[in-house]
Amino acid sequence: MLGQSRQFFAARQILEVDCPCLSLRASIDTHIDLIPALYHQQETCYLHSSPEYGMKRLLAEGMSDCYQLSHVFRDGELSSKHNPEFMLAEWYRLGFDLEQMIEETVAFIRLFLGN
Repeated sequence: MLGQSRQFFAARQILEVDCPCLSLRASIDTHIDLIPALYHQQETCYLHSSPEYGMKRLLAEGMSDCYQLSHVFRDGELSSKHNPEFMLAEWYRLGFDLEQMIEETVAFIRLFLGN
């Protein structure tokens, strides 16, 4: 699945990035609980719930279309259907309108579910 995902994005000339998963600041999303991590036994950091923050920083610095396949972490998500750590695909397309983004998202999902 990872190989198929990378081929999908490479065929569209979308650059793969790898943003840090540990942050000094908590997410601003009030509906997602983060998992804290103690750094150097004194400072609380947080495992990210999405690579969004790092990716948007790259976009603000002039990065073009990019994607990341990232392990993400969410506290309180443990159940028979949820795991506190899971893989997320996130990507950004400059100049795409809503319809183009929907079409590309559906094409990505079809990689794994078929037509």
